[in-house]
Amino acid sequence: MNNNDPKSNKMIIGIIIGIAVALVALFVINKFTNFMEERQIQGRIQKNNIAIYNQETTQVDENLGEPTDLPPYQGDAQTEQTSDVQQTQQGNTWNGKTLIDIEEAKKIAIETVGGGDVIFQEEDIYDLDDNPTYDFKIKNGNKIYEVEMDALTGSVIDFDID
Repeated sequence: MNNNDPKSNKMIIGIIIGIAVALVALFVINKFTNFMEERQIQGRIQKNNIAIYNQETTQVDENLGEPTDLPPYQGDAQTEQTSDVQQTQQGNTWNGKTLIDIEEAKKIAIETVGGGDVIFQEEDIYDLDDNPTYDFKIKNGNKIYEVEMDALTGSVIDFDID
């Protein structure tokens, strides 16, 4: 093969262009696959959150016709909180509200990403200034998902794919 031969130079350029096109196509397919997977997960999150919303009910005081699920008014009295989270026989509570069990939250998170194993979990339930959350990292195949859940309702707040 002669390096100065125009036919061989065109063939080499054609091969290089073909390889570049193939790499771009693989990149686009990978991005599209990730996009579709995220849409599927978003759909599962939406279904989960709708199911949770439909399960929630507000108790009504028949005499007043008012919701009774609010804590009683404390007026302007200063109260001192000794513990943000109280342990009860039913589970943890936060501001007087029962948190969902972390094992139940873990099941929801795994179901949301389509299966896998929890490789990290964290309970962010000890601060009264922020809503309590559970955070999970779930390995499914060669991907790691990060799922943040509302510890009061079990709804998925956020997720990312690493």
